[in-house]
Amino acid sequence: MIMKKIDIRNATRADIPFVAESVLAAIDLYDFTGECAELESTVKVCSEDDTLYSYKNARIAEVDGTAAGCLISYNGNGYAESREKTFAMFAEMGIHINIGGAETGPGEYYLDSMAVKPEYRGLQLGHLLMEDALNLARRSGDCLKAGLLVEKGKPRLKDYYARIGFSIEKEMEAFGSRFYKMTLVL
Repeated sequence: MIMKKIDIRNATRADIPFVAESVLAAIDLYDFTGECAELESTVKVCSEDDTLYSYKNARIAEVDGTAAGCLISYNGNGYAESREKTFAMFAEMGIHINIGGAETGPGEYYLDSMAVKPEYRGLQLGHLLMEDALNLARRSGDCLKAGLLVEKGKPRLKDYYARIGFSIEKEMEAFGSRFYKMTLVL
């Protein structure tokens, strides 16, 4: 078995296209191959410093120096303003998203979007990115809990989050789908 070097680091401006691809993959609009109508718009949103999907909110999992996975996460204290800007930018570009209720807020560290390229699945990159984000949350000092959404139609994912300590707080509608809002006390 060949050992692979795995590193997790902050995204840089050079990672913006990969961050955008990961955001779209997380919502099942992209599979890291071919064309995607929303990619150019999402790159613009990820290029900004103060949007939800900003590259500044992204951590990259590299395998042997190649970006293989990404997790967007952030402190919920600035969520309302970033949410407004994010979806206003999409609307200005002709992409209208039925966003639903607020996903997070003050006192919560939110794990927003995660994706791993198919050829790197099975290396536990998602788990490593989750552990990394939870460590960031604990170090932030002003978050009492971590939160995330999981689609109701993905029971294996819900069970995975439960195994690492998340519990269902409520059900909610967002982006036209039903979700469990799951939280973990930090």
